[in-house]
Amino acid sequence: MRQEQELSKDSKEEQWKPVLNYEGLYEVSDRGNVRSIERTVIRSDGVLMKHKGRILRAAPKNEAGHTGVCLSKGCVTWACSVHTIVLEAFVGPAPNGMECCHGDSDPTNNNLWNLRWGTKVENERDKIANGTSPQGERHGRSKLTAGQVQEARILHKHGFQQNTIGRIFGVNPDTISKIILGNTWNHLPQPT
Repeated sequence: MRQEQELSKDSKEEQWKPVLNYEGLYEVSDRGNVRSIERTVIRSDGVLMKHKGRILRAAPKNEAGHTGVCLSKGCVTWACSVHTIVLEAFVGPAPNGMECCHGDSDPTNNNLWNLRWGTKVENERDKIANGTSPQGERHGRSKLTAGQVQEARILHKHGFQQNTIGRIFGVNPDTISKIILGNTWNHLPQPT
């Protein structure tokens, strides 16, 4: 499988396939490009309109950094994730319980060789392995540093109550409880 991915990565010619459910309207490439197909459309007032084919500009679709394009069919336009379009065209629809995994955890790298269907757990493992998981201080809602978490655990080990530790660090005692139990910050070792 790795050898196939390397071949795809180095292949010179971009491969194109129809976008699932938009056949004849749009195509997607193994490099993550999406294009509209040249076509003539009859408007509702009976006027013929010629649409030139073009590469669509992918734009950030969500806070996670995934890119998307807008695809139109009839009078309806949908914002679609590029990674999903690529996998559906080249691999097939997502199996139940699966989501798109970026092997390098770069949400803008929509090359086929970098994408696969996997579970949420596999996706999170990729992020941890690639150092892109929003753990600890990188988490958007983090109020403590790794050092403060370790200090809070040591204080608890020495008999300080969770309410007191919470006041010291300016957080809710429930936050301290979750830290001590390992429900949060579980990537840090517990003090011995």
